[in-house]
Amino acid sequence: MLALERLDADASPGAQRVTIGASAHADLELCGLCLTTPAGEPLLDHLDLRVRRGERILISGDPAVTVSLFKAIAGLWPWGSGEIRLPAGRELMFVPQHPFLPVDSLRAALSYPQPPERFSTASLQRALECAGLAWLAPRLDAHEDWSRELPLRAQQRLGMARIFLQQPGWIFIAEATDALAAKDEIDTLELLHHELPNATLLNISRRGRQNHFYDRRLVLERPQPAPARPEHPAPKLPEA
Repeated sequence: MLALERLDADASPGAQRVTIGASAHADLELCGLCLTTPAGEPLLDHLDLRVRRGERILISGDPAVTVSLFKAIAGLWPWGSGEIRLPAGRELMFVPQHPFLPVDSLRAALSYPQPPERFSTASLQRALECAGLAWLAPRLDAHEDWSRELPLRAQQRLGMARIFLQQPGWIFIAEATDALAAKDEIDTLELLHHELPNATLLNISRRGRQNHFYDRRLVLERPQPAPARPEHPAPKLPEA
């Protein structure tokens, strides 16, 4: 269940690639994960991490690194090396800063990427209410270009409403609440924990104002280049 932009994954033959497989546990495991740009510039160096089911982790640091990590987990960023082991049998949902909103009915936009007939009208209305969008419930069957019709704050709320509706086991939020006011963001995250108490949450945020909500914090920065070794001058020969 992905809503991240797909990237051109072409790479030169023989180039190292990130390996994605299934974990033998209900955990997400990153083993010796290194990420680079398509040009080979280092982004992340040898990350070993196990995220257990039900954990809530706040992720901050270099935006290029954090977003690339999520894209790698989603299978959309192959550049690098190491292994990603996805939790067995669990559904993953990625919520980006600008959620993809198809030009369709609000019902379809809220249900995306699932077919709208999968969900009852009552469940759609409930999801909108949880995300603070109850005022949109009468427009469920209206067809609009929702990315133009709604301001960013309402678009981000719609991305959160998808979580309340579809209730995935693993949730990856990439700065997808940053347009909300501080209290609204905290209230939404608290309600998310109440409605999906067993879900695992990894949230990229640069605000860090809701630290009490998380079990752990992960700060990711680009690896620093090794300092240049000083050149030793050639020894002087004794004068004749």
